[in-house]
Amino acid sequence: MINARSETVISKPAFRDSYKYRRCLVAADGWYEWKVTPAAKVPTFIHRITADGEIALFFFAGLWASWYDKGTPDAEPLETFTILTRDASPALAEVHDRMPVILPQGAYSAWLDRRVTRIRSRERSPNHGRPGRLPRLPGVDADQESQER
Repeated sequence: MINARSETVISKPAFRDSYKYRRCLVAADGWYEWKVTPAAKVPTFIHRITADGEIALFFFAGLWASWYDKGTPDAEPLETFTILTRDASPALAEVHDRMPVILPQGAYSAWLDRRVTRIRSRERSPNHGRPGRLPRLPGVDADQESQER
């Protein structure tokens, strides 16, 4: 499974143990969502632009697991991961109803610490207090977007 709903991950058998014992950081510089328009589905690259105009690296909350093909004797373990998702922020709701859980820089260690059972973000927006920085939608100037809010 590519994605796991953060709201139910602890109660789903497929993810319960990974949530408790095998969390990871998934590095990304953006992701694609398909925006549905009357004409077609349009791929939309959602990313963060730094003050220098560069595409920034950030981390999704992830879970990993090792699987064995029970039908194949002597099978090597298959290492897999999934990305946690949540309801989309208002800035992304027009593109998709879900989005990855993006961890603030100060939360990386807490997410990886299996003793921590809940991480509360400062707000339900992926930009962690910097309006207009993440996500940046194509054709939308980040500074203009933050002034309009």
